Parts: sequence; structure tokens; C-alpha cells
Amino acid sequence: MIDVKEIRAFLNGAAGGEKSELAATNYTGSPRVHLGIGAPGLHDFVAELITEHKSDLTLDAAIPLLTALYAGETVEEPILAGLLLAKLPGFRQALSLEILEGWLDQLTGWVEVDSTCQSTFPPKELYQRWEDWSALLRRLNGSPNINKRRASLVLLIRTVRESDDPRGIGLVLELTEPLKHERDKLITKAISWVLREGAKRHSEAVSGYVDTHARELAAHIVREVRVKLETGKKKS
Repeated sequence: MIDVKEIRAFLNGAAGGEKSELAATNYTGSPRVHLGIGAPGLHDFVAELITEHKSDLTLDAAIPLLTALYAGETVEEPILAGLLLAKLPGFRQALSLEILEGWLDQLTGWVEVDSTCQSTFPPKELYQRWEDWSALLRRLNGSPNINKRRASLVLLIRTVRESDDPRGIGLVLELTEPLKHERDKLITKAISWVLREGAKRHSEAVSGYVDTHARELAAHIVREVRVKLETGKKKS
């Protein structure tokens, strides 16, 4: 059985040496303690945990473990929680979205939000529970918590990038509407990102939206999305 103390012992042991520039500048936006552990080390540790304890990671066991990590004192703990979640497809499909929403309440800053939301949930999983996911994303989108508003868009990145199903991009555009006047980078960068990811499979919808709302969107969103549509790249 995985104990959160085992994970925290690894983190404390791996934190030796100089902290990374990322940690020193708090570029992540997270108020938690930054141990400065690089992504490769975290990925390797998660792979070892899965290999050694996969049979132990039942729904009843994994929920309290992830809950403890999402509430942890270091930024590496919610990052590890997101990495673990990405490796447990059966667990994700059985997971209550209300529990996931509670975990999202714990996240602050782009690194914490994106480590759980960016690539964890493939389109197949969203479409299997589309009504439930749509309801969750709309709740997140209307939250006074800016981190949850960011999550409402970032959770759809894999869906619009990997699936031709028009429901995904349709929901992205719906959720962008109430956020298009915001100018905080947590939101503007999320809008640009999800629209650019949807540009290849859903170019007509993305192009039409940007053309219609160019004056309301942040200038960098319009510029970046148009470059992506024209060249397939983020920057010309």
C-alpha cells in the first residue's frame, strides 16, 4: 500500500542541492513550498510507484492518497497527484467528478492546474460522460476562482487536439465567451492555448470565432491563433 509519507520522504530526499530557477522565482504562481525537483525525477518516481503498487491503487485507496497530495505543502505534491492520475485510466473512469472538482479547489497557479488538467483526460473519457463533464466544466468556468476558470479550458485541450467531434470545440467556444474580456495571463494564455490546439482539426470554427471577436480578445490571442491557423506554428 502506498503511504503519503513514502512519497513525502522521496520528495525530501530528492530536494537536496540547489533549487531550480523556476522554484527561486516562483514562476509557477503557486504559493506552496518549491523543492525544485525536476520533471524527469517526478516522472521516474511515479513510474516506479505504479510498477510496485498498481494492484494497491484501488478507488478506495487512491482517493485519500490523491486528496492528501492535493492538499500538500509542496508544489511537487499536487504535480505528483496529477501524474499519478494520468497513469490510472480505470480509476479516472470510475472517479466521481465531484471529487475531482474538490481537488481542483486546491490548485493555484498554472503549474498546479495544468499538471492535472492539460493531458490527463483523453477525449474518449470525456465523451463517455459528456453531460457530466459539460456540467463540471461550466461550473468551473463560472467560478470566482480564476484557477478553476483556467481549468475549464485546459481540461479540453486534449479533446480538441485529438478528436474531430465538434462537441469539444463547441464547448470551448461557449466557455471562452464569458472569459474573453479577462486580461489575466492565467486566462488569456489558456484561451490562446486551447484555440491553437483546436486549430488543426477545427480550423473553420476557430477562425470564425477569432474573426468575429478579434476586438474583444486580447491582442496576443488573436495574433497567436491566426499564426497557428496560417502556418501550423505558434510563432511565425
